[in-house]
Amino acid sequence: MSKMVSSPPAIQYVLVTGATGFIGAHVVDQLLSRGIKVRGATRSLSKGKAMIDARPGFREKLDFIQINDFENPGGFMEAIQDIDAVIHVASPFTYAIKDNEKELVIPAINGVNSILKAAATSPKVKRVVITSSFASVLDAGRKAPPYFTYTGDGWNPLSYKESIDPGTGAVVAYRGSKKFAEVKAWDFIAKEKPSFDLVTLCVYDIWSHSASYRERLRAE
Repeated sequence: MSKMVSSPPAIQYVLVTGATGFIGAHVVDQLLSRGIKVRGATRSLSKGKAMIDARPGFREKLDFIQINDFENPGGFMEAIQDIDAVIHVASPFTYAIKDNEKELVIPAINGVNSILKAAATSPKVKRVVITSSFASVLDAGRKAPPYFTYTGDGWNPLSYKESIDPGTGAVVAYRGSKKFAEVKAWDFIAKEKPSFDLVTLCVYDIWSHSASYRERLRAE
């Protein structure tokens, strides 16, 4: 469910989770092109170094911090220092899932909760943007009418029970993970009323590949 609000005050330093992934690397490049300093959160500093090496003109504007556990709010406490805004791109997915709840749904929910909790400790953070997914609103079983407009007011109809069922495939479980992670985000805002505002973006149908080098980000 995408929701957007008015522009925040000037942003100078942004934390990007999942910065070494396909979408994350695009986000990093867009921020750098606007003169915004970026801190990437990654499990692999070697991947971060590869991104910095591929962007020699931005060495003073791009740094990385290693986060071993994206589900632990404490893991982001150092990363959030001096940050004006957060773009949370990282979210788990693999086709080789053995337990939908433990490997997809709970990590997605906890990841969102962790970054929001960390951001809420810093009065400097003005905005958090979460890369949600069209999967969070898609009703894959809808039959008619043939023309239908999805809006930010809807959610996909999957229940939590359906999402974690062992008989549910990885792609469907992923839809549940994105839905319930975003639900968690909006519940956090409603209950905690942090000083920052929240934006969620429902991205559609991403086809990705390695993003270490800038030329690899260009669509073929």
